Amino acid sequence: MRAAQVNDNIAIDYLACLDRSDVITGVTRKVIDLLPDGECSRDKVASALGMSPGTLQLKLSQHGTNFQQLLDDTRKELGCSYVQQPTRSVTEITFLLGFNDTSNFTRAFKRWTGMSPTEYRHKR
Repeated sequence: MRAAQVNDNIAIDYLACLDRSDVITGVTRKVIDLLPDGECSRDKVASALGMSPGTLQLKLSQHGTNFQQLLDDTRKELGCSYVQQPTRSVTEITFLLGFNDTSNFTRAFKRWTGMSPTEYRHKR
């Protein structure tokens, strides 16, 4: 199976857990689309959804969240899934999740799970 297809399957599985009519789902979809390009920002997501960054933030706050939290949650869910695939390198996962370098991804992953990506992979 091609790596891109596996990535798509992981993203599809994650999105299936969300309510499709919800603004959170729309934002999450755009985040997933933009992450691999490393260009995932609140402004870009808001623009892609046809609203201002302020309107996006207001809609998210009405659901008890914010853009940064959704970005972090999406990266965490996808990251944990990607790390469980033994053929994926940490470097590849780093860039799939839109991080600039491996050390930033590793720190974030440790914050999310309490262990490094390598430790997580070996314990799962």
